Amino acid sequence: MELSTTNPFNYQDKIFILLVIPLINIVNYYLTYSSIHFNSYLLTTYVIDTLEGYAAWFSARYIILTLDQKFPWELGLIRRLVLQLVTTMLICLGVIVALTELVNFIVSDQPVKRSFYTYNLFIFAIWVLVMNGVYIGLYYFKLYRQAIEKQKQMQWQLPTNGTIPPQLGSAAETPTKQPPTFRVQLGNKELLVPTPEILAIYVVDDINLLYTHEKRKLVLDMSLDKCEQYLDPDQFFRANRQCILRNDTVKAIEKDVNGKLLVTLQEKLDMPSPVIISRTKAASFKKWLRRELI
Repeated sequence: MELSTTNPFNYQDKIFILLVIPLINIVNYYLTYSSIHFNSYLLTTYVIDTLEGYAAWFSARYIILTLDQKFPWELGLIRRLVLQLVTTMLICLGVIVALTELVNFIVSDQPVKRSFYTYNLFIFAIWVLVMNGVYIGLYYFKLYRQAIEKQKQMQWQLPTNGTIPPQLGSAAETPTKQPPTFRVQLGNKELLVPTPEILAIYVVDDINLLYTHEKRKLVLDMSLDKCEQYLDPDQFFRANRQCILRNDTVKAIEKDVNGKLLVTLQEKLDMPSPVIISRTKAASFKKWLRRELI
């Protein structure tokens, strides 16, 4: 899952939205009005409420798609859930309130009924929670189907002589000497990242992030121990349990207490700095850097 500006996920939900909003309004009318009289006023009100529902839903949908790009679920389930619920709730209710007040201002000289704020908004808030449940379910269902398809493709593409293709990212693969690419998942797509594009691999909240020259952060389904087996030791160094660095990412080195080293990284690498090198690895790190400078 890439942390970038491209849209990684397509829910294919527009027809569903077009059908479900009118049904939601019918339920809302049943819950709101004790008696319903079918006339032109009811039809006009129903059409306006339906259009407001579309505006609110598509506004929340935009927020969800943006969060899928900027803060995917894999980077923190609880934080993403709270962020999505709060933002979609504010956006949906804000759009409904704004449009209701605008329509009321145009067609009436009376304020919006108090029951709209004390009762109707509560019903709308429940629908927002339902909507979030729908999108969360769609997200993980689609990821599940992608995983199944990926597994089938790997079985179909496995050569008859038993060798493994050079793309990485699956626990079923065996190490080879300096493979050309790492395989990462980007929504419903699979990207192949050549090793020359890799600047570092860093663990953040138990998520392995692959940093590239294009300033992208990609979620990598592979442990650092396994990554280390595939990377050229002349170019990459295992700094600590959380980090593998490329030689051209080092900007400066500073001695720390107890023989440790503090490594300042180049500005092009958007990751925590300085990186701490333990006393036991300090000598080998200096030797590795000197070898690269020769």
